[in-house]
Amino acid sequence: MQGRKKQTMVSTGECRQAGRSWGQLPDPPTWMTAGAADRFREIVSQLDEIGALAVTDLGLCERYACTYDRWRKAEQALAESAEDIHYTRLLNRAGQPASAVAVPALAQLNKCSDQLAKMEAALGLTPCDRSRLPATRPAGPLDPMEELLQEQFDP
Repeated sequence: MQGRKKQTMVSTGECRQAGRSWGQLPDPPTWMTAGAADRFREIVSQLDEIGALAVTDLGLCERYACTYDRWRKAEQALAESAEDIHYTRLLNRAGQPASAVAVPALAQLNKCSDQLAKMEAALGLTPCDRSRLPATRPAGPLDPMEELLQEQFDP
């Protein structure tokens, strides 16, 4: 038979029901910069509030926080440079303009922006992507009707 074999998942640990709060949120890694650690705490808290934070998202949250910090630093570097044009002209051997190259801070800003857009979509940080998440309800205790229905239909 052609194609990939269907793999079954076996879970031996506890699982958190979608939409439930974590309680104690994870701390940022010690190797993160202060700005990235602040963004990590902020994003983990926001994802937990809507019930969309899972253990498997923590690595992505770390990368998002670090990339966000790099993006902010590049944006600050461009703002402080006071240049209107963020490209450098390269000259050929004859001294004539040959091409233009982006200032390093602009190149970093553009690359970080692209990476952030992809990570924001994966984490559900944009309104469009958030609507596609399966667990987008406020975290917290179940309402009485939901508890009653779970007791009735869950064995």
